[in-house]
Amino acid sequence: MPASFQPVSRPKALAPATSLDEELGKAADEAKLSIYFINLAVVSASDLESADFGFGAKSDPYCKAVVGEVSQRTETIEDNLNPVWNDQMHFFVAQKPETIIFQVFDEDIGSKDDLLGVAEFDFGDMFETNAKFEGELKLKDAKKGKIRVSMRCRVMKPVETEIKLGYVEKQLEEKGKEHEDTVAALDESEQLREEAINELSAKEQQIIAQADELAEKQKVYEGELTEKEQK
Repeated sequence: MPASFQPVSRPKALAPATSLDEELGKAADEAKLSIYFINLAVVSASDLESADFGFGAKSDPYCKAVVGEVSQRTETIEDNLNPVWNDQMHFFVAQKPETIIFQVFDEDIGSKDDLLGVAEFDFGDMFETNAKFEGELKLKDAKKGKIRVSMRCRVMKPVETEIKLGYVEKQLEEKGKEHEDTVAALDESEQLREEAINELSAKEQQIIAQADELAEKQKVYEGELTEKEQK
């Protein structure tokens, strides 16, 4: 039975007086928002069974990768028992998956595709350790055949970046700050903007837009500081 996902609420930006390093993780955990990212390459298969009939007949294989209720597939390689796909796939899921399933099919036009074998991979602690796996998996429910895959897993917490952006914005709005504190906040916000662009997926464009808006505020505020220093 598929797990039911509970709606999450985003926390308010941290107050400038709060210790950012100590509070960020706690606030993100309370928001219960994490994205589990799988960067997958389905490389190839070898020694597959032939599902077609006739002398010298071969299969037209493709591979489907399944994570929970989400699936992606490679292209079909015609007439080949040792296909090379080199297909890249990205999975973003809200609940930590335990396994990923690989299903290799023989594509049949006009009829149901034939299943050539299944391989299941257990993630273990790969998300917590940002680990990488590259190797071959033997196909089950088949007399022979194996697939080669490469994957890296990580946990992303986009809510942390959102909290940071709100934190820096409040720092910039606080008029009584000393010049060096403001400059430090500006440097931190620029670094956060780079983190947002590098770490967030395309689905987090709203946060990136917020970082761009904050960068414009930085330029205006920095100009005001320069004018005050010149007076």
